[in-house]
Amino acid sequence: MYHEAQKSLPAGSDYWQMNRSTWAKLIFPPLERQAQYDSFNHNGPLYDHSNTNACLMIVPTYLCPSDL
Repeated sequence: MYHEAQKSLPAGSDYWQMNRSTWAKLIFPPLERQAQYDSFNHNGPLYDHSNTNACLMIVPTYLCPSDL
């Protein structure tokens, strides 16, 4: 997982660095969601229009099983 590869836990967010990432996005590759991770525009903030579709994708791992 992320911790094993990076030797640390992901930061909660990087709002102090132009809001380009959150822990929820950073752990996509270890969750085998590389395509979703790659769909983000990593050069702009998360709230940029180019990230709308990527932000709206549902991540089943993040859902409570009772909601399914």
